[in-house]
Amino acid sequence: MLVGHYMEACMKRNKVYIIDNITLFSPVIEEGRTLSYDDFLEDKTNIKRCEKIYFLTADINSIIDITAKMQNIFFKSNAMMVILKDPEKEKIITGCYLLWLLLKKSREIKYKDELVSFVDDRLNRLDRCNIKKKYRKNKIPVYIKTTMSYGVQSGGMVAHSTGVLNALAKRYRQPVVYTTDYISNEVLIENIYHISMRGYHDYFELRNLYFNFSAIHEISELQKKNVPAFVYQRCALDDFIGLQISYKYKVPLILEFNSSSIWTAQNWGNGLKYKKLAERIENLNLKKADLIVCVSEALKETLISRGIKSEKILVAYNGVDTEKYNPEISGKEIRRKYGLENKIVVGFSGSFGLFHGAERLAEAYAILVSQNDGYKNKVSLMMVGEGKTLSEVKRILKRYRLDKCAYCVGSVPFEKMPAYLAACDILVAPHVPNRDKSDFFGSPTKLYEYMAMGKAIAASDLNQIGEILKNNKNALLFEPGNAKDISDKLALLIEDKELRKNLGLNARKDAVEKYTWDIHVNKIIEKINELYGG
Repeated sequence: MLVGHYMEACMKRNKVYIIDNITLFSPVIEEGRTLSYDDFLEDKTNIKRCEKIYFLTADINSIIDITAKMQNIFFKSNAMMVILKDPEKEKIITGCYLLWLLLKKSREIKYKDELVSFVDDRLNRLDRCNIKKKYRKNKIPVYIKTTMSYGVQSGGMVAHSTGVLNALAKRYRQPVVYTTDYISNEVLIENIYHISMRGYHDYFELRNLYFNFSAIHEISELQKKNVPAFVYQRCALDDFIGLQISYKYKVPLILEFNSSSIWTAQNWGNGLKYKKLAERIENLNLKKADLIVCVSEALKETLISRGIKSEKILVAYNGVDTEKYNPEISGKEIRRKYGLENKIVVGFSGSFGLFHGAERLAEAYAILVSQNDGYKNKVSLMMVGEGKTLSEVKRILKRYRLDKCAYCVGSVPFEKMPAYLAACDILVAPHVPNRDKSDFFGSPTKLYEYMAMGKAIAASDLNQIGEILKNNKNALLFEPGNAKDISDKLALLIEDKELRKNLGLNARKDAVEKYTWDIHVNKIIEKINELYGG
């Protein structure tokens, strides 16, 4: 009630800053980039509303690195109160709350050395642990996902967890899920527990380290004495939760390893302050895991080079739900929405990461329309998603005056993605090599979704992509990063409707026969049975 009265009083005095539609996004900010709400603060002093604000938050109640930015808002807007709003909940920040954040930050600085020492001691004990584990095939698995994806509700990570969980649910009755992240409502599991993130608000790595202990305690309280079949965890930065839980219940740890978190932070992020500790945690997880599931041969070779025995590494390519993604889905509504009824639509979906090559596709589209008369009116580009390179993609399209015939539609809810892909005639996977010259290790989920839709695909001839897709059989392949080659392959597909049809049919057939999530999970279960004589 007191908050309500205070809020009403502030409203009357026009001292409230309202930020609508919080986008919970990654804390990694590109060098030189400012948070977008700064643009709305200039020369404004009364009630403010913005369409979209990118904030450094894990969730509304666990604010990372926010203190200085909130001070900025209070001082620039002369506000007495700031209201952060999103579709699910509302967070009110007052001057008193800001002071509390400042005090908490100073306390966290004081105790950070003690936390690091405590983590180091726990890792020593886990390293010495040599408990015999048993796979109990009649029990229910525990699935742990603590990858801190900050509210992201679409993309490969969501598709992967949804596919794996639903496939596990077919093999085991109602697995138990413990997660900090969004879980799609398409997951057919009831036992989903969202773990609260507590502790260090202002330091990303320290918060992760502290979270191990609070999460282990919370999972243990919820799981009680119910021994699972095994613990399955997606490997995450600074995380040894799954390892500890597997030892607690003396069951195997199945570690899903999609990339090294340290490599990702160094090459696609801002690096790590506690890199040696992060490396120790990752190495310990790999050493102690009973089975490591990776998505490509390149990742397997990397693991072997790090001293991991090949016998406990399983390569299981990513997959797709071929019922959700199928050629019968209509894209007419999406075409109507963007005025694409009489166009040939070239499509892309992704999180616009550094490795996605979305900029090269934008350049290829510019070449395509400049070298082919009539293509600007005949062929449209639709790019679905948001992320780090989207701003550069938009700059390229604007530079070539293509922003009126190319559509960057933003993030699309996971459930609606098939309709957007159905609206396209050609789908493109323009991935580029890693900047440090290491092998491309990904297994893009978009690739399998494209295949399942029965669409013509143009893709980079890059490591696993070039293994799954065969040129002129189920796709056209181009040289990675070569915009002219991408343009040439797109022109071939645009001019040859029969080629598009045949490539799409073959791609769909391969997706159904080789790359479903059921096939992916069945490989994992077969490997567990092999290791434990099941």
